[in-house]
Amino acid sequence: KLYLSKIINSDKNNIVYKAAEVLKERFNIKSGLNIFIQKNIPVAAGMAGGSADAAATISLLNEAYGNPLTTEEMCALGATVGADVPFCLMKGTCICEGIGEKITRLPALSGIDIVCAIDSSSVSTPRAFSLLDAKYGTDCTDSADISGLSNALKDADVTEISSHLFNKFESVI
Repeated sequence: KLYLSKIINSDKNNIVYKAAEVLKERFNIKSGLNIFIQKNIPVAAGMAGGSADAAATISLLNEAYGNPLTTEEMCALGATVGADVPFCLMKGTCICEGIGEKITRLPALSGIDIVCAIDSSSVSTPRAFSLLDAKYGTDCTDSADISGLSNALKDADVTEISSHLFNKFESVI
């Protein structure tokens, strides 16, 4: 049996539970696991908190069993439990395309502090994507200037970086 702390929902639909189950199967773990998660970002804030927790679970279990999995293998397993999990396993500055499975590393963002501010409202990920699909259909690609963003990151030019950022969800949430 897999045990999760009471801080998070310990039902089988929890993404950390799913990640642990995938690794238990992959490593043929027969005994239970105790996983304690201390949440430091708001739930349902659109910041991939659950996905980061699932990625940490995969990474830590891989480490506990001698690091037999490559990053690519961990990403493939992570993708089975959540689209953002591979991104969280990659660590660093990346751009994701498709449903998150196409990951391209970008230059590191260094020397710049980032502050995220949210209000007290929250929207579940399935609900957010449902609203996006309703407005734009299932193919809501934008022609982002990845090359321009990459150059701005290299130059640590905050103004130029900002000019390349957008959040498609702002139009529906």
